[in-house]
Amino acid sequence: MHYTELLRGVNAYHTEGENKDPSFPNSPYQLDPEDDKFDIRYLDTVDEVRKAGVDYRRISKAMVPFLKSSRIRVRINETELTKAYQSVFQQVHHWKLEEISLRQFKDEIMQIFSRFSNVVRFTGASKALHVFNPDFFMMWDVKIRQGYGLHHDEEGYFNLLLRSQEDLQEIVQTYIKDHGVGRISQRIYQGRLRSEVKLLDEYNFAKYTRNWI
Repeated sequence: MHYTELLRGVNAYHTEGENKDPSFPNSPYQLDPEDDKFDIRYLDTVDEVRKAGVDYRRISKAMVPFLKSSRIRVRINETELTKAYQSVFQQVHHWKLEEISLRQFKDEIMQIFSRFSNVVRFTGASKALHVFNPDFFMMWDVKIRQGYGLHHDEEGYFNLLLRSQEDLQEIVQTYIKDHGVGRISQRIYQGRLRSEVKLLDEYNFAKYTRNWI
């Protein structure tokens, strides 16, 4: 995916519906106090999880309200969620989607997703993992899975990561070609807590979940 296509989706994400953000470049909207709640909650949760370090219970405590706000239709067992984070922390907290050899770690990735999906189901697992490591794990929902033609299980999620990695690598390459060094997320967000992986999630949400592009 060329980075300009990514920006088209990100622009739609921030200038349509509940994600209106007047700080986004060229946004024609003014911020309603009730708008942008998901993004505010997302940023707060990412920040809290980072501060928690290896305090797995604190990670889970921060994550539960975020998952509930994402309309996860499952009763969340905070104790089991804590155990899931504890089981994977040392393994994945430093992974970056653009850099890792996914096929080399396929079994581990699928096991991790399966572990979390047993606690918070398939959409919830992607969100719980993404906020834990927003540089690696992608979020998805039913419409994004359908848009990519993927099954909801761990194999489908692994294939989402494969395709996302290909897109992100092309995004970075085309951005560097046009702009030299630098990160596209820094250009857009000026250092706020969003990764290139989050940008791709915003594109997917705009394209598949809301049909804005």
